[in-house]
Amino acid sequence: MSRDWTFSGLALLAWAVASPAAAAPPPQSPLLGNLIKCEDVMEDAPRLACLDAATRAIREAAAAGRVALVDREKVEGARRSLFGFSLRGIPLFGEGDQAAEGPSELKSKVTSAREAGGGWLITLREGGTWATLEPLALTPRVGTDAVVRRNGFGGYMMKVAGRGVRVERRR
Repeated sequence: MSRDWTFSGLALLAWAVASPAAAAPPPQSPLLGNLIKCEDVMEDAPRLACLDAATRAIREAAAAGRVALVDREKVEGARRSLFGFSLRGIPLFGEGDQAAEGPSELKSKVTSAREAGGGWLITLREGGTWATLEPLALTPRVGTDAVVRRNGFGGYMMKVAGRGVRVERRR
């Protein structure tokens, strides 16, 4: 009985992560493929043996650090923290240009700001540090709302304390 619940839980998690509501699902792991193939086994004893082998392989791979099951919320959090970097070639984030580029804007708060080389280095709540590319007529303060948007020319604009300035991601 508990093995049925294990299979149902794994199948539900796999479905939730790769649901149509997500952009494009990442390529399927052979470990998950082997688990799904067990559904096609009609007789109880061979199906149970298939499920046992598939779940054992997943458990061993997870224990060895070769695989991890993450939910959509964690993926979106990672995308927010990487905003401003290209995500091309990282299948975890989906496929296609929109998935590779991530969201078009990031709403956050300033956690630190310091003058550097005639501009400002501004760190946001998600951990990204942005450098202003032009003078900013104010001192960014900790806790101030900040919105970073992708502009039409491949760069980024940050609006902080109601003022817009061109920026680039540094780290």
